[in-house]
Amino acid sequence: MPDAAGRGGPAVGLKERVYAHTPPVLQSALLSAYGLLWRQRRLGGAFHRYVAEYAARDFLSAAEWQAYQGDRLAALLRHALQAVPAYRRLPMRADALHLLEGNRPFEALRLFPLLDKEALRRAPHDFVASQPGGRLGAALTSGTTGTPLRIMASADTHRRFMAAYEARVRRWAGVGYGDRRVMIGGRLIVPAQDRRGPFWRTNWAEHQLYMSAFHIGPDTALRYAAAIVRFAPRYLVGYASALWALADELERQGWRTPQPLAAVLTSSEPLRPDMRETLSRVWGCRVYDGYSGVESCCLAGECGHGRLHLNPDVGVVEFLENEGDPPQGTEPREMVATGLLNFDQPLIRYRTGDMAVPSAAPCGCGRSMPVIEELVGRVEDDVILRDGTRVRRFHSLPLGLADVRSVQVVQESPDEFVLNVVADGALSEPSRRALVSRLQERCGAVRVEVCTVPEQERTRHGKFRAVVNRSGVAAGGWAHTPSE
Repeated sequence: MPDAAGRGGPAVGLKERVYAHTPPVLQSALLSAYGLLWRQRRLGGAFHRYVAEYAARDFLSAAEWQAYQGDRLAALLRHALQAVPAYRRLPMRADALHLLEGNRPFEALRLFPLLDKEALRRAPHDFVASQPGGRLGAALTSGTTGTPLRIMASADTHRRFMAAYEARVRRWAGVGYGDRRVMIGGRLIVPAQDRRGPFWRTNWAEHQLYMSAFHIGPDTALRYAAAIVRFAPRYLVGYASALWALADELERQGWRTPQPLAAVLTSSEPLRPDMRETLSRVWGCRVYDGYSGVESCCLAGECGHGRLHLNPDVGVVEFLENEGDPPQGTEPREMVATGLLNFDQPLIRYRTGDMAVPSAAPCGCGRSMPVIEELVGRVEDDVILRDGTRVRRFHSLPLGLADVRSVQVVQESPDEFVLNVVADGALSEPSRRALVSRLQERCGAVRVEVCTVPEQERTRHGKFRAVVNRSGVAAGGWAHTPSE
């Protein structure tokens, strides 16, 4: 199973149901078999050559990066305008091609309309090239907006992205894909109703212990810690909130690692300074943040000077204000990305749903890659169950449900939840049942009401709150994350 930068885990549907009714030791065997296949897809072929190429570009000058990006961007835009149905129909096609012939790719890029997730959700294959360069695989994601998407990519595209993650996230942190690691991610590897444990499974094929993010609480934290010590990983990797939830509870109980780790790698959510400090104290090592997405449009890794660098060879990132205006001041701006790796489903000026503050200050590490001063990602609260277990990341609830556009989870009390659903037309009964079942798989025998709404409420900054806790529960000394 992949780490936070990748995709993966058992496929949604029949495979998940078979997995759920398999004994734990066989579940580890299934995950290991899957991990073996997944390892070949991610790390096979030219992966090692790609890693070396990324590393060789680390210290390009700003002018060299501009030239590299321009060449890659021109090739992508030309290909999209000629081979991808959605882009062939654009009214500005002739003007963009003219600019590309004049070697002005960045001007051509600005002629393209912004691509929002809903347009991609409605017609994902409209953005696929008429003759893909290889066999395409599909990855499902809900991103930061709760909108389920199908992302198509070849194995080679996936390898290029994972090579960038290896070169610019793992290696910058002093670790590698071959090291033993513990992953705490969003896959439901242990049913929520199982309070006996163990709350982890072993992926022997990838030297990985995959731990449940849905069972961390006051009564289980020390069992997690003991399992980690036994496994003896070199580093931890996973969702920032899940890693911090475990470290926070361990620190409350006076536990510190007997053997310092090499690093903790976080992703998928903003890493607050207090979270970083807690993780560093408990595990005795430095914490490195990262930013990526299933869409493979952009990637950022933290260098030794503690600054988050965007990878110009993964994507062109624009920071917009309103209606595409350039940013002013130090307020967070919308991140719009054009991926440079995936020519089979090109995403051009794609609205990531994330906000960030770009920095013009050079980094002491000597790299000319753009720097993100602050990243504003998901806006969501913690769900606190009656026994103190903290649950987060319900992003997979709508995956595979064609009539569901987005879902918001609202906790009204420890045992009562509301799902606000934006649907295409009338929400089907099978989709309604699936949403309730998936929430109960994560939270146990709770009561769930499904409400269809015309659109989801937004914060004052326009962000979608994926999870809202109105219960006021703070079991185990926890309070839910303050919302905007």
